[in-house]
Amino acid sequence: MHDERLLSTESNSVSLWHDYEKNYKMQTKIARTISALFHPLLLPSYATLYFFTAPTFLSLVAFPLIKAIVVIVLVSTAIAPVIITILLYNMRVTTTLTLKNREERFFPMAAAVLLYLFCYLILKRLPAGVPNIINYFFLSAALNVFIVLTITFFTKISAHMAAIGGSAGYLYVFHSYMQADGFYPLLVIISITAILAYSRLLLKAHKPSQLILGILVGFLTSLSTLLIL
Repeated sequence: MHDERLLSTESNSVSLWHDYEKNYKMQTKIARTISALFHPLLLPSYATLYFFTAPTFLSLVAFPLIKAIVVIVLVSTAIAPVIITILLYNMRVTTTLTLKNREERFFPMAAAVLLYLFCYLILKRLPAGVPNIINYFFLSAALNVFIVLTITFFTKISAHMAAIGGSAGYLYVFHSYMQADGFYPLLVIISITAILAYSRLLLKAHKPSQLILGILVGFLTSLSTLLIL
């Protein structure tokens, strides 16, 4: 009888462990998907699309101009950085495509700063004229990445959280400048920020302090844009 109970207990323990392992793997997959969906390289494109679909006068901008702006943003802030990262990896400047080691982030981040500035300058010079509220988003993003790059020399910081924090801050700036109700959009992005932070912790990509530092840097950098608008 004792042996049967012992076997039953061991069987239950093994079953519980398998269930835990299965759930953990599922949570990890979801966390990776969330991290990919809200990758720093994609957020500028999401933000640009939002600026032109939010209930403000920008929604009245001609579609050809919107399309041109979105293409410029997508190429400058997503496609070009990916190509540069792959080239650096193939040249063995970096050892991983995900840039897990902070020492390897210098060249990709420096390139990102230049590409954000390039995007800002291109949009500013478009003949049709792009509103400053759009242009300054990329200037703010360039500053955000530059500050993250500087901090990276001394300690690790979450680029994901700096990007989402910057997006949240600029969303507040955008609605304040447009004098539009931004309660629900801000609620959505705060929720996304929390989910993304949990995902980064689950993947053991960062410590809580690194996530908080990223959020603060991104949010405060974007908020400073109000001083020049």
